[in-house]
Amino acid sequence: MFANTYNVHYPAISNDPIFPATTETLCPQSTEEICWNNTILPSSVLGCTERAEVCYPDLDHCFDVWAPNALPNVLSAPWTGAEETYLVMLGLRYSDFGDLLSTRHALLLNATQQIIGNKLSLALDPDQWKLEVKRLFDMGLLRAKIEMLAVAQGIRANYTGYYNVLPEENRGVCGKVKVQVKGYTNISLVGLMLALILPLILGLKIGGAPLLIWAGRGVWWLSQLIKQLQLMGCFNSRKRPSVGSFMPLLLWVVRSDAIPHLIPNRRRQTDGVFVSA
Repeated sequence: MFANTYNVHYPAISNDPIFPATTETLCPQSTEEICWNNTILPSSVLGCTERAEVCYPDLDHCFDVWAPNALPNVLSAPWTGAEETYLVMLGLRYSDFGDLLSTRHALLLNATQQIIGNKLSLALDPDQWKLEVKRLFDMGLLRAKIEMLAVAQGIRANYTGYYNVLPEENRGVCGKVKVQVKGYTNISLVGLMLALILPLILGLKIGGAPLLIWAGRGVWWLSQLIKQLQLMGCFNSRKRPSVGSFMPLLLWVVRSDAIPHLIPNRRRQTDGVFVSA
């Protein structure tokens, strides 16, 4: 890959061997601000030797992904998982640096993305070439996953000039592909049920009062009941309550000042006379 940063201005010096900027000069459209650029016209060469292999589970034997007979050799392999290996090789065969750069070329490079104006760029990483190679490697892995997913989904099945090269006996592998999608979370069943049921509960009314009001009154009434039981000594193992001791509790329950807390106020008509309950 040839890289040329000729006449691109940077705010800091760059001693990177592939993306150099070592000549001090004025920044574009400035009479005072200092920038650095590359005055050497010939391009730098970022050369990488790629190698991809798919191996036996015990690593005793490996297949070169780009070898002429790699795919037939994998299909004839005796180990369990040869189908999955075949699919991995299909993804890797079209995920090398050449395929990555064949569409967008230098636009994929981080150094290109740092250019913010006419001949002006943001500062580069001190080891810019290492950054570029790592990004290309990561994109190659992502491209391999995309290729595998495309094979499993049959995305190109209807494309003109395409035909299915996956052997019939190995097409069961398409149902074994799982792709982890970043940025998405599985929906919680509990959360989904709450989202559906909670609005109904909040809007439900009994006797003209919302369900939450009933729940609150029920909690208050239960707390008062527990308090009465405590006064009677029901929670004291040393003091066994008698039958007569329950009379205050019964009187408390039927008292007019206890029931209204549980039953919502309403009006009803009886023989033309309005009474409150």
